[in-house]
Amino acid sequence: MAETAPRKTFETLRDEALGWIIRLREGDATDWQAFEQWMAGDPRAADIYWDLAADDADVADALLQDRPIVPTAAQPARTAKAMWLGGGVLALAASLLLLLFLPGPTVTYSVETAPGQTRSIPLSDGSEILLNGGSKIQLDRENPRRARLADGEGRFTIAHDETRPFIVEVGEASLTDLGTVFSVTRQGGELRVAVAEGAVRYSRGGISRDLAAGDTLRIGRDGRLVAGEIEPADVAAWADGRLAYGSVDVAAVAADLSRATGLDVSADPAVARRPFSGGFALGKRDAETVRRAASLMGLRIRAKGKGWILEAPASGLE
Repeated sequence: MAETAPRKTFETLRDEALGWIIRLREGDATDWQAFEQWMAGDPRAADIYWDLAADDADVADALLQDRPIVPTAAQPARTAKAMWLGGGVLALAASLLLLLFLPGPTVTYSVETAPGQTRSIPLSDGSEILLNGGSKIQLDRENPRRARLADGEGRFTIAHDETRPFIVEVGEASLTDLGTVFSVTRQGGELRVAVAEGAVRYSRGGISRDLAAGDTLRIGRDGRLVAGEIEPADVAAWADGRLAYGSVDVAAVAADLSRATGLDVSADPAVARRPFSGGFALGKRDAETVRRAASLMGLRIRAKGKGWILEAPASGLE
């Protein structure tokens, strides 16, 4: 005589139900079939699952109506066939309700990097995004030709398609690929764009500006546009282990150093808006990197907590 499987404990069923809540948020047909088999395998499974699902934050708003209360009074004995049919109906009902109420796979998703870390993001259309440290970007699973840079910096190498332009959204502005390799930086309310190959169109409201290879554009907190130039090979130079600038302020260099090294680097307000043109190797991406950068800018560094501040040298040493 075949041995029957031991009856699962309440704790085991509860752990399994929690697993199903998480798994079915992005479940496929195989997952749903396995879930129905799990529901039908134990008459307690449905009640345990729904008690947990009702508490889950993702479905609490959707479950506006109470579930029918299952009578707990003594019931007439049911045949094995009736029990099997009852379990199957309950499992099917639960599956249909889950399809209606549980959120499916989200269309957009985010990719983040920690300071000092970079990450390559290949896209299904053949394009690639290289995300600098301390950055966050939002992408669309259904539309690989659109991205939103929430913070930080990215280099975009785009497979050009005239019928489906690639668009990067940054705040209220958008950047449209015209056959391009370009970088975008969003930091402290400012936006910087630099083009290495091809062209990019900047748009915001009724303002539009086309940028060619070697062009830069800085949009300040006040919305003012400042055009500039850069050697195309210096665009997103951080990807090659260096930083290079046509003309930026010290505050921007400090933010770039933070992203590239993982150190907390800031600029003293007295020098934050001082312009800088030039470049330097990132080397070991440590405090010595910050010190060398400060020296090239005619500044010094001062330790503050676990970070560094770029400031003017003491009087008479400048």
